[in-house]
Amino acid sequence: RALYGWDTVSLAQHPETGEIFCYHKIMTPGIAGRPEKRRVVYLARSQNFDNWSAPTLVLAPDAQDDASFAGAANRRMDIYTHTAFPYAGGFLGFMTMFRIDESHPSQHGETTDYGVSEVQIATSPDGVTWSRTPNREYVLTVGEPGNWDCGGIWGLAGGEVVCVGDESMLYYYGWDSAHGRPVKPGMPQYGTLRATGRAVWRRWGFASRGTSGTGRFRTKPVRFHTSDLRLNAAPQGEGPMSVVVSVYAQDGTSRLAESLPVTKDATQAPLVWKDGATVPTNVAVCLQFDLTAACVYAVECQGSWNRYTPLDRPVWIYDRTNRPPDAVGEASATLARNLEGSGARTVGAFAGGSLESRAWYSRLLPALPHLEEGQEWRWPNGFMLFLN
Repeated sequence: RALYGWDTVSLAQHPETGEIFCYHKIMTPGIAGRPEKRRVVYLARSQNFDNWSAPTLVLAPDAQDDASFAGAANRRMDIYTHTAFPYAGGFLGFMTMFRIDESHPSQHGETTDYGVSEVQIATSPDGVTWSRTPNREYVLTVGEPGNWDCGGIWGLAGGEVVCVGDESMLYYYGWDSAHGRPVKPGMPQYGTLRATGRAVWRRWGFASRGTSGTGRFRTKPVRFHTSDLRLNAAPQGEGPMSVVVSVYAQDGTSRLAESLPVTKDATQAPLVWKDGATVPTNVAVCLQFDLTAACVYAVECQGSWNRYTPLDRPVWIYDRTNRPPDAVGEASATLARNLEGSGARTVGAFAGGSLESRAWYSRLLPALPHLEEGQEWRWPNGFMLFLN
């Protein structure tokens, strides 16, 4: 099936099923009660890049978007691109929101859509159904006048959010001219500077929940693949900071563990549990946060590469870190031990790593003797297991 679309496409892959998501822009009339053709995001899905589902509409501008850019009947917002990443058991999306003001006609006759584009976020449990922030805050905005990216941010690199130490990074593409209009007479329509930039946030610092006094909130049920949890939290307001994390059974009544307070700004503070308690793995639990003058950004589950999630369908278990061949063999042995008694049946294995793949693939098989030999998978210094 050929996918019909316009000039922006991004891909994401489900980390467990391996399904490929293709988000692409299509011009569609009648959105939010307006007659113009508007830029919206459709999704097509595939398991093999050859056979695709029929595209379905997943993100579109609405009346709230248009109201935020009010002032004239010929102003509106479109969604120019959408880039999604696996995140926190679901997906995190970055949308470039195109603010169009048609009172500025094109000087070159190529388009009547004049405006700039900046980035908002959305979240999804499955990559299909998306929720946007209530106030539609921007997480990445254009540069100062005269900068190379002052005319708009028109796309973000797909794949993964890059985390290094205390920072999360994304690469983006920008121009020094607004869409549909040159910066000054005689310049090309889209300016003279087009470049790739790097946006940096606090590690997983795209959103937070906090209070300058005292407060409490609880998560929806979540499932961890390891009991090694790290807290990302910072002070808010005056007074000493404190965050205590409690683990509750899914019914919300039985407390299974309570952490010692975290009292300092940290992006990866190990949670230490009172009375030697541990967080149960592979079962649904809720986290409760008791805050004093603090905000919480994230809880990270360490060592998640050797995970097994019991599902009613086959699931990929994979390692995408840059381990040398010897470490891959050790990791596979650890994975084998973790799978004992899980009821999973390994039906295939795929290992990769340039020309030496087959040499160290032989090390993986003795660690998992019940594997059937699989095809070579070109993935540097990593391995995949297919479970049923």
